[in-house]
Amino acid sequence: MKKISLIILLILTAFLFSSCDSNERLTHLVIVQAIGIDCNENGVSVSIQYLDINKGTGTNEGVKGNITAVVNGKGRSIASAITEAEKTLSGKLFFGQNKLFVFGKGSDEKLGNALKSFLLDTTKSRPDVLVAESDSEAESVIKNKQRGSRVPAESLCLQLETEGCEVRVNDYLNSLDKTKIPVIKATEDYTVVLK
Repeated sequence: MKKISLIILLILTAFLFSSCDSNERLTHLVIVQAIGIDCNENGVSVSIQYLDINKGTGTNEGVKGNITAVVNGKGRSIASAITEAEKTLSGKLFFGQNKLFVFGKGSDEKLGNALKSFLLDTTKSRPDVLVAESDSEAESVIKNKQRGSRVPAESLCLQLETEGCEVRVNDYLNSLDKTKIPVIKATEDYTVVLK
């Protein structure tokens, strides 16, 4: 009887610690690198730069050039625009590796509390993600190839940090002085920091 009880206990313990019910495989996730948010009279549009695993081979020697892609979505809110963008992808968006939020010119003022609520959403944002404002549409920054960089968002973040223009979500949410946000401009093949 003790042996049967021990076997049942071991089986139950194995099921308890296996996490079989909510297992998300990396291959089923779309890894977000940067999010651009634009606001206009029709609502909100988002541009999401993500790692495109179809462009990579798994080794550094086999990967040349950009390994990202961009998807767009439109909606009445940021969340609905993201949902629309996600519908066109083969997997679920994963925001845990996001490096950058870019707001289109004036979008942060137009969205106000809705933007702050989105940035406070722990599933889509982190306090250490960089924040910048585009001098025009955020989409142009998100789609910029950064001179053929493998991960353009990473290249732009490094540029912002190197130039001492790093403002993070936490700084943005806690600051009353919005002039601290770096303004960036997408040129034909590179993004430049204006202030």
